[in-house]
Amino acid sequence: MNFITQDVLYTSGDIKREAKAQLRGNWRSAVILALIPSLFSVFFVGTTARDPMNQTLIADLVDVFLNIIHTFLLLGVSFTFLDFIRQRIEFIDPLQGVIKAFRKKYFTNLLLIKVTKYFYIFLWSLLLLVPGILKAYSYSQAEYIYKDIVDRTGVQPTAKECMRESERLMKGYRLDLFTLHLSFIGWYFLGFLTIGVLFIWLNPYTSMAYTVFYENIAGSMYMSSADEEQTRDKNYREPSDPYEEVGQNPDDFRDFEDF
Repeated sequence: MNFITQDVLYTSGDIKREAKAQLRGNWRSAVILALIPSLFSVFFVGTTARDPMNQTLIADLVDVFLNIIHTFLLLGVSFTFLDFIRQRIEFIDPLQGVIKAFRKKYFTNLLLIKVTKYFYIFLWSLLLLVPGILKAYSYSQAEYIYKDIVDRTGVQPTAKECMRESERLMKGYRLDLFTLHLSFIGWYFLGFLTIGVLFIWLNPYTSMAYTVFYENIAGSMYMSSADEEQTRDKNYREPSDPYEEVGQNPDDFRDFEDF
């Protein structure tokens, strides 16, 4: 792991501080990267469904297609942040990063993972709502795991293999991720009060925080030896005192002045 604030992160506050530290000096590119899926969603996703005169099978298929594109744009954001944390890339390139999940080695199996996940979560939800929620958290890291295994070995694991591995990885951490999600509720509320303006900064922040969460629990488990060597020896960014530069409060957004 190549964290800036501390080697191991124990609380949601630790994760959020680390996310801010990773973004410090990179807010502009991170905001642009995360803004692309948001703009795509605003202008394209659901446009046919909003037209009551256009309720046809073709319109529904178009909406499904647009939702898939939006999902993969979001995955591109997460994958780019993961590579940035691990210093596989020196800087965040929004245009290259946002299409990362569309690469041939990722796309097909990631799509299968998404479909399989939603199918299993739906089946568990038929029993009761709570089992469905628990399974959603258990399977939440499957896409990251798939990326890591492909990058490390070149072998493409199946959707079920990634989901099983995610379930194993998340044992003892589901509540931690749930707590991290809850910690952003206040910011989401403020985002809606600002008619979505705050989401321009909030989206990259939350996405980086969830990526930091994965890196914190997975560690070097799925990294190649080359990645581990790079993490130990190559420093694109100098580690800093997190309390001096980003503030002790993880929800202190004063460093937006870097944007």
